[in-house]
Amino acid sequence: MHNSDKPAPYARLIRQWEEAGAALANTLSTYLELCLSVEKLSLSTQTIPREDLVSRIDRILEPGAQHNALVAQLAQSRSVLSRTRNRLTSPVYSLPEVALSKIFSHVVYDCDPVDYDGVEWQVQTFYRRLYTLLGVCTIWKDFGISMSPFWSIVPVIRESELLVSRQTVSLGLSRSNTAPLDLVIVVPGFTPRDIIQDVAKHTSRIRSIHIALDTVYKVQDITHRLTEFEELGVLSELSLCVTDLSYIERTGNDVYSLFYTENSRRLLKLTRSLTRLSLYGAHFHWHEVKFSTRLVELRLQQVVFEGTSLVHDFVQAISSAQELQYLTLVSLASFLGPEETHTRPTISLPKLQSLVLEDLYHDPLSIILNSIEPGSHKLTMYLTDKCLLNAMSTAANHLLLPVNDNELYSLLRKTQIDRLILGEDDSGKLVRPSRIFYLLSVTKAIKALHLEGCVFDTGFCSLLNVRPGFDASGPTVDRFPVIQEWHLTKARIVNPDAFQELVLSHQVQTMVLEGAHDSSSNNTKEWRPLQSRDDMVEWLARNIPDFRFEPSRNRPTRFDSRAWQRLHLEPW
Repeated sequence: MHNSDKPAPYARLIRQWEEAGAALANTLSTYLELCLSVEKLSLSTQTIPREDLVSRIDRILEPGAQHNALVAQLAQSRSVLSRTRNRLTSPVYSLPEVALSKIFSHVVYDCDPVDYDGVEWQVQTFYRRLYTLLGVCTIWKDFGISMSPFWSIVPVIRESELLVSRQTVSLGLSRSNTAPLDLVIVVPGFTPRDIIQDVAKHTSRIRSIHIALDTVYKVQDITHRLTEFEELGVLSELSLCVTDLSYIERTGNDVYSLFYTENSRRLLKLTRSLTRLSLYGAHFHWHEVKFSTRLVELRLQQVVFEGTSLVHDFVQAISSAQELQYLTLVSLASFLGPEETHTRPTISLPKLQSLVLEDLYHDPLSIILNSIEPGSHKLTMYLTDKCLLNAMSTAANHLLLPVNDNELYSLLRKTQIDRLILGEDDSGKLVRPSRIFYLLSVTKAIKALHLEGCVFDTGFCSLLNVRPGFDASGPTVDRFPVIQEWHLTKARIVNPDAFQELVLSHQVQTMVLEGAHDSSSNNTKEWRPLQSRDDMVEWLARNIPDFRFEPSRNRPTRFDSRAWQRLHLEPW
């Protein structure tokens, strides 16, 4: 820094500033008196060189000359002094860095997206909030730019006109300095290989990778480029998604892996360092996978196994993850194959806290439930019509074979389900009153029930009421289960009195309700969305300790949710 740039001592600087101001005021006062004298002279009868005086005045008044410069400098001086005063008197400008850090962290990390918002929304929201804070003042801008953790997200994301902002990627790589990186690649339609090559120079810093591309080949290409030259030494989170699932509907048993064959061993080695793994649309060669004790969260969705033996391979792979806490399996299918000649051992996951099984065909559902030893974990099960079907693929076509209802009931009877979900994105077979009754009859330990699209008429409410056991053409029950937590969406209530009786019989403690009721006075149903001021809604609010009413709204189905893609961002 040059000597002229060093701040002067306070006392000397203030003295010079005040003396210069006083001198300027005196000089301007003298100058004004002289201007008045020139004017008086021009009005006198004294002979003067008029053309010379006009020329001199023009030179002073012309743009950029003396007067304009004086006015501009005085205005600038006033602006500087006002800005300085505001900084001194306003806490916004004088906050310590610790406080600024907390403000920035609270604003940019406080992201609570709705269910259907994916990682693109999250990243764009993060940077929009960050740039809003940078615009408060110069001090905040300088602080935000200097804090490398706020630039750790490298967004290779489609922006306007289907382009990817290279400047945004470059800024993230440079401003993050040596901080760990979170790489997000969501670019359907084309692969930005030049940008990926730039990112690949920083792979030793990549902490998490989130890729969502339209084909499995593009995912393979990206993962290959990221691991071609340098190890992903600090990688702890991996999320890979193939968004175009049309290949899943093809005939034949050819399913895709997310990695090139020649690159699979190097990438499978990475699984031993992961704490979180999410796969959507394709999968690994599970017989080669061995997790470490670091893995705490695993999610698979829209995965096709070539045969049931590969489902068993997957189960054996996760048995190596002894610290696994959260396991979510969604929309899994397996083609029927030759029966195994030996019995696979069950696995124990001692640290498991949550097991979520959603939209599974019968065979994968049965294998998973029978393979994982009972424990203290909570089981959430979302059953669709697929649980009554098995898939079989031949050279000619793709077949769905029905499964006897009793096989499903037998499977559920020996399973402790904490949360059961029925109805969303379903063709309606499982939400028939009789089937719902039998399902609930065999799942006695259920603590929470989610129903969508059910019609609560007198018969259905009576069927679900708690009452002593009985013998029927279906399962024999000792007592219908008491369910104290209900989540009802798109509910259609025909008989409010019967519905209230149902609530009382279960001693409901928690309920979320969204739906409509029949407002007609004849046999023709006239559905009107429920309102918070409806008598029945107010009755529920008075009689259920934890009641939440949700107005009717359009929303995507559960399987359209992209919440699983989100970054796990934590304030530093």
